[in-house]
Amino acid sequence: MKIMDDKKIIPGIAFFFLFFISIKLAAQKVDFSGIWLLKNRIGISEVNYENGMVKLLKVNPKSDSIIVERVNTGGDGKEYSIIEMMSDDGSPESIVRPENQKRVSTIKCSDNRESVVETVICHRPNSESENDYTYTEFWSFPDSTKKLTVEKSQKISNGDSWSMRGIYERNTQAQLSFETATGQGIRFENGLNWEGIKAKAKHENKYIFVDCFATWCGPCRKMDVEIFPLNRVGDFINNKFISLKMQMNSTKNDNEEVRHWYATTRDFIQEYNIIGFPTFLFFSPDGVIVHKGMGFDSAENFINLASDALYPAKQYFSLLREYKSGRKDYTNMDRLALKARELGDKQFADSIAIDYKINILDKLSVEELSATKYLDMITTFYSAYNNTENSNSGLFKLFYDHGKKIDDAVKYNGFSSGYINTVITREEINTKLHVAGTKPDWTKIHNAIKVKYPEIDADLLILDAQIVYYGKRKDWNNQIKCFVAKVDKYGPLSLGDPDGQGSDNVIVEMMVLHCNDNGILNKAIGWIEEIIKSKAYINPPAQVYGNYAALLYKAGRTEEGIEYFEKFLTAKGYDKPEIREKYCESYAPKAELLARMKRSEKIDNTWNISAFF
Repeated sequence: MKIMDDKKIIPGIAFFFLFFISIKLAAQKVDFSGIWLLKNRIGISEVNYENGMVKLLKVNPKSDSIIVERVNTGGDGKEYSIIEMMSDDGSPESIVRPENQKRVSTIKCSDNRESVVETVICHRPNSESENDYTYTEFWSFPDSTKKLTVEKSQKISNGDSWSMRGIYERNTQAQLSFETATGQGIRFENGLNWEGIKAKAKHENKYIFVDCFATWCGPCRKMDVEIFPLNRVGDFINNKFISLKMQMNSTKNDNEEVRHWYATTRDFIQEYNIIGFPTFLFFSPDGVIVHKGMGFDSAENFINLASDALYPAKQYFSLLREYKSGRKDYTNMDRLALKARELGDKQFADSIAIDYKINILDKLSVEELSATKYLDMITTFYSAYNNTENSNSGLFKLFYDHGKKIDDAVKYNGFSSGYINTVITREEINTKLHVAGTKPDWTKIHNAIKVKYPEIDADLLILDAQIVYYGKRKDWNNQIKCFVAKVDKYGPLSLGDPDGQGSDNVIVEMMVLHCNDNGILNKAIGWIEEIIKSKAYINPPAQVYGNYAALLYKAGRTEEGIEYFEKFLTAKGYDKPEIREKYCESYAPKAELLARMKRSEKIDNTWNISAFF
């Protein structure tokens, strides 16, 4: 895990070096300006490392400075740009770069006419207390007008190391634009109906790729402009697929060919559950659906998606057919569940995930569960598992016995306790609340939980259950009594997420409509003040002022309530006419609340309390 953290920072650190190269080469009259595109990445060691090389360099020398933009791939696979302007003496004048890129401690450069070496000592991205590590790049210009070779290596403090080599070629903006504009990428068929497409695919023994798009779809247009025309995308797709663009909506400007496809597109939408655009469908050479994808993505990820369509072990619909026929391959079932979830088939995804849980996850040790593939399933299908869980399952027992280890593995404090508490509440509390003609014996329920689950905080479970129980019965006095008891014991920050965020919302939702005791309301005001001063909000967001205003006003502190509600509106930008006009639907209920407050109206169930947030 540490290695991945180190790797994510590399593209953000190395950019300093490029400017020294640019400046020194400029001084030697070597023309380094222009656009350098990564053509080949060679793994010398740690070959699975995907994020080490900058993809695109744009160098633009000015009269007294040099501007360089680096287009990088981050640790999450998304692209971002770093732009810096350097003066001739090498000192930075301005920087635009992503957050969380830490400073460089030392830069040393030496060069000759054909090569440059840089050594950097830099800090890890997430902790000032962690050890520094050394990072080195060697740049060579065997032909400075066309090619650039970058070899980079890193020594990580725990003893690990890796090295990579990238070959860059110089391109002009016109060359890059030509590749995008002239359609050298995917060749889409025209003039054939669906039967003709299938016949062509069968004859050429190629798979079929169908781009399902809508004319109003922005991500579809981005695929058309940025991805489909690329040569590397076309080289892969054209060699293995017959490709078709299928317009899924209708407009008054549709030509005869588009109208000819109307009936087919309606069939596709229903048969293949097309719920968003763009949707990518892949068929075998026999015309059988095998794979599916959705949404705009990078060229690399799109090629990976199309590549998966060629292999039965990765084809979504092939795995689905196998599963439905009763031939269950548990080695691929996690992939199937996650893909079904991604494609919007939540109900089926949940059913597969539960099957996988019973037959795989429940049988694993806590050490085995710490593997990324299992944690991905647990976190993705947390609700589905939790809602169908029982205390006899292996996963429940692991969470109960090793909750701290699970929390550390998923990096979420309270992950395990929330899971366990839901199951215990369902089995030990809810089953005893609906006996006709009786009232809950809260003490008996509490004692039974303490005996069966001695490590569990039974007081908290009972208070939470009581708040829900009395709320459903509109017994506001008892509900608020239990709510106050919970906050008195556990503090106001216990109401939100593990960091306390969102606690202020819970307080206002509970108190503003149904509490008329000024003593309790002023106590709740103190809770909000405690939240504001806590580390939950280093800079309190606007909503905290809105929540604070609601309680102040409800407690009869009218002028203070109006003052803080106006602070809330200002923090949201509503003091500006252009913002009020742009977001008029959101602003209107807030303006109505402010008007009612200024008229000193009493808060009741006709007030839109959510407008305070």
